[in-house]
Formats: sequence, C-alpha cells, structure tokens
Amino acid sequence: MSNSYFETPNMYVPLNDREKGELAQVALDQLMPFQNAAESWPIYSDGRCNRCKECHENIWFTTDPQGHKYIYTEDEIMALKTAHIRQCHEREISGQVK
Repeated sequence: MSNSYFETPNMYVPLNDREKGELAQVALDQLMPFQNAAESWPIYSDGRCNRCKECHENIWFTTDPQGHKYIYTEDEIMALKTAHIRQCHEREISGQVK
C-alpha cells in the first residue's frame, strides 16, 4: 500500500483537517493583506462602472446596459475589491507584507 496523498483521505493531508468549505489557515493568512487593502482601496464611480483609482479598471457595475440597478451586499463588494487587488495589484501589496 502506498503512502501517496492521492490515496489518503483529505483530512489526513497536512493543513486539510477542516470542515468542507472552510479555508485553511495558510490561505486565510495569504488573503488577509489583500482584504486589509480592500477596506481603504481608492475607488471612483463614472456612473455605471466602479473603477480602481490606481489602474482605472472596472471592478463592478452599478447597472446593466439598460440602466437596471444591481444590488450588492457589502461582503460582495469587499470580495470584488479583494479579487481585483489580488489579481492586478499583487506586487504593490506583496511589497508591504513582511
């Protein structure tokens, strides 16, 4: 019998002993600087788009093309901002992490 991870139940793989859907602590630790940055990241609205003040990329839409409003929770907006920062500004944030 092999001791390879592919034959091991997930809970016996290092860092995987957690409930389904729960993030590993290492993932939370890596995500935290981006979440912290998202709390004060500069955003501006040009009407339909909510854009990053650093790169001017759209992060989320306020309305669809016909003008119907989208409704976001604060958590959804935070997730969108965090994802944008992680994808587009990782070097800026990674330089701040010690």
